[in-house]
Amino acid sequence: MGDNMNWFVEMTHKFLVLLSEQAKTAHGTLIKTANYQEMLDDISSLAGRRLNVTQLTSKYFCLQRVYQAWRKLLQHMGFRWDHGSQSPTCPVEVWEEYVKQNPLAQQFYHKGLPHKNLYEIIFEKQTAIGRYVYNSTSQLVETSSYSNQGAVLMDDSDFEPNPNRTTGEK
Repeated sequence: MGDNMNWFVEMTHKFLVLLSEQAKTAHGTLIKTANYQEMLDDISSLAGRRLNVTQLTSKYFCLQRVYQAWRKLLQHMGFRWDHGSQSPTCPVEVWEEYVKQNPLAQQFYHKGLPHKNLYEIIFEKQTAIGRYVYNSTSQLVETSSYSNQGAVLMDDSDFEPNPNRTTGEK
């Protein structure tokens, strides 16, 4: 029996719920093998067969890639936004060009990211962009005024608006 399997909607939702519960209580962004072991019974009962940790970690990384594609879509300038369906509105030709750059976004053309709030709970700790990326598992940044070894000097570009970054709701 291989590690490949089809995850149906209920299994994916349950896994997202379990991961979000884990993310709410975890101090870091990594999920440990012991945490996956705790989730195995719940997910296996939905699957109708015993799963293994490798299958859960594989699904985790698939979900992470989907969320990254979603975030990249949200940061893209040039689409209007349908708040009802939580999806972009643009001509098909424009969408096809965009999907060449972000293929996983294809699934979001007519519907947004299902369970978006769960994805955000799970993956927001890990999602940062730009020059000063930092997450809870990164090495601490030296903040002492007594040492500037390894300091990154700021320049005027740090204060200019970034057109590739959006804030607020689209």
